[in-house]
Amino acid sequence: MYKISKPYRHSRFKWLFGADLDELKKELEKDFDVEKIIRPKSDTELDPWKMDRDEIKAKADTLTVSISRMKAILFQKDASPFTEKDVLLRKKIFEIYPRISPFPFQLYRREPKFETATELRAS
Repeated sequence: MYKISKPYRHSRFKWLFGADLDELKKELEKDFDVEKIIRPKSDTELDPWKMDRDEIKAKADTLTVSISRMKAILFQKDASPFTEKDVLLRKKIFEIYPRISPFPFQLYRREPKFETATELRAS
């Protein structure tokens, strides 16, 4: 029986140097459904963050991740156990985005609990 009642939602970060979204897209689309989302921008605007508007959305079975250069948000629409594909996506994102906070001090953020389908079959 699945015990977690809330859908999984967790943010991960990079510091200093952002991810190359095109390279990341190529890597992730080997195993997952991936979509690149291009946000409008102009050469005349003065927004220093305009290069950070684009993002990638990668989807496993129940887990989706919205990825920008400096941040990745992992989430589920409905609470359900992670499949092997979900666990693989989570692992890859944690390797690329190793931080739990955008700042050096960690702000006591913790990853929410989740269960895997393999754990549930074993119990």
